[in-house]
Formats: sequence, C-alpha cells, structure tokens
Amino acid sequence: MDHTLLKVLENVGFSEKEGRVYAALAELGEGTVAKMAGKAELKRPGVYVVLGARMARGDGSEVPGKKINTYQITDPSAILGRLQERVKDFSDFVPVIRTLANRGGARPKISFFESKEGILTCTRASTGP
Repeated sequence: MDHTLLKVLENVGFSEKEGRVYAALAELGEGTVAKMAGKAELKRPGVYVVLGARMARGDGSEVPGKKINTYQITDPSAILGRLQERVKDFSDFVPVIRTLANRGGARPKISFFESKEGILTCTRASTGP
C-alpha cells in the first residue's frame, strides 16, 4: 500500500481505515469486500463499516448486475470538488471571522516564532501575495 497516498488521503479528511479501503478499491478498480479487506489488510466487518460511510459521502458505488456485492470508487475529482467548495466556503467567511476577533477592543497581538521559517511565513502572510 502506498504510504504517501494514505497520508494525502488522511490530510483531506479520510481516517486511516477509510484511506486504506479507498486506496485498495482504487487499486483493484472494482472489488468485493473480501478482496478489499485483503488488499487493505483489514477485517471484513470493518471494511463494511468504512465502505458504508464513504459511499454515503459519494466516494464509491455498488457495481450493478453482479451476484456478489461489488464496489468501485467514483472519480476522485468529485472529492476534489467537495474540498474546493469547503475551502471557498471558509475563505468567504475569513472577513467575518476577523471582524469577530477584533470586536473585543484593543488586544495585544503577540506572536512567538521558534525558527526563521516561522518569521518569514508570518511576514509573507501579513504583506499578502
């Protein structure tokens, strides 16, 4: 299993088990719960739970016309679209959050940086792109 892919999936909101199941199903193309469990190195009951949760979010679907329940992932761009929408929603509220933070009157703004990179990051963020 590709650990870099698993880390990326965790960074975008997948749990470790969800990432393992998603990556296994992506690698298989389509597969049964038993095949996914073997590939993801998880127990089948856990795969059923994870699969149900991820399918409810629209990350996979059941392949029609198979005797044994077989599943496939949806196009990963659907997940990307949801993530972009979440970022847009948050960015729309950044001014509101800043306004709320400034309501309390004069507050000292103190920052502590442990490295040169931290100082440079703060400087870039305050001056803009």
